[in-house]
Amino acid sequence: LPWELFEQTFVNVVGRAPAIGPKSLKQASSPENFVEVRELPGGPGAKVLVQSLQNYRQQLAEIQAQAQQIKESISTAEDQRQLLVANLISRELVHNG
Repeated sequence: LPWELFEQTFVNVVGRAPAIGPKSLKQASSPENFVEVRELPGGPGAKVLVQSLQNYRQQLAEIQAQAQQIKESISTAEDQRQLLVANLISRELVHNG
């Protein structure tokens, strides 16, 4: 947005000259500034983004630990099942043998 157009439109709408200058307008309307000032939770601002990433890493670590526990439980259950089936088969062989 050219400064002259902004200034003229501002005067026409507000009735006075803008309190900021061309440099401030350019900085305030930049994509970098747009991202930087959004510091609410879930926003793209650097501070909240770092916090969000830390939280996601912690949640991921907890989920991975839970998944590992589930895998170990499944493995233990599989070992127990195989042992029980082997015991049943050996009993059948002894009784029918």
